[in-house]
Amino acid sequence: MRRWQALAHLANPRATRATGVTDEGIAETIALVALNVLINYFNKAAGVEVDFPIVTAWPPFHRQDVIRMSNDPVPSRPPLPPFDEAGALAKVQAAEDAWNTRDPERVAAAYTPDSVWRNRDEFVAGREQIVAFLTRKWQREHDYALRKTLWVFRLDRIAVRFQYEWHDDAGQTWRSYGNELWEFTSTGLMCRREASINDLAITADQRRIHGPRPEAERGLEIPVQ
Repeated sequence: MRRWQALAHLANPRATRATGVTDEGIAETIALVALNVLINYFNKAAGVEVDFPIVTAWPPFHRQDVIRMSNDPVPSRPPLPPFDEAGALAKVQAAEDAWNTRDPERVAAAYTPDSVWRNRDEFVAGREQIVAFLTRKWQREHDYALRKTLWVFRLDRIAVRFQYEWHDDAGQTWRSYGNELWEFTSTGLMCRREASINDLAITADQRRIHGPRPEAERGLEIPVQ
């Protein structure tokens, strides 16, 4: 994004707040812009030929939260970063619940419109591609059932362990083991997901994950094997 887009959007604070950016975040970005103006001025005065530096921010306040040219409100999805343990646990359980519906549209709604994924060796960008990917996935993975557990969290990022079980068209049952890395914007939507997954062939009677997690099992860890 060009540097002037951030400045132009800050000229409309109401639209900026509608995206979930706080007044503190707006003030922080204005301060960063002012600092970069001063740096550029003194660089020019010293004869250093550099362009106006790009304004950056640090988690949990993302540059894309400010550099948003659309005035359409973006709904927030609590809990919001920076996460505490309760918020991170709630985020993980919400994701598990959504994926267990096997509804691509519902799952995709938890991601930003420009969210980027790496799932195994496949790369996905944007909600339209997410919906297409999940549609193909659940046409292939029958009787899919998932469990996720929190591994670690910091500010706007969460790491997750997960396992899911399913069977293919030939009737072979599989348990898939995976790790995910998540990054969120200040609205609580996920803007980045990276998942590494390995599949283990099992027999049907070895299945231990059946349907959504019962209420009594919420918060329980999943075993290594």
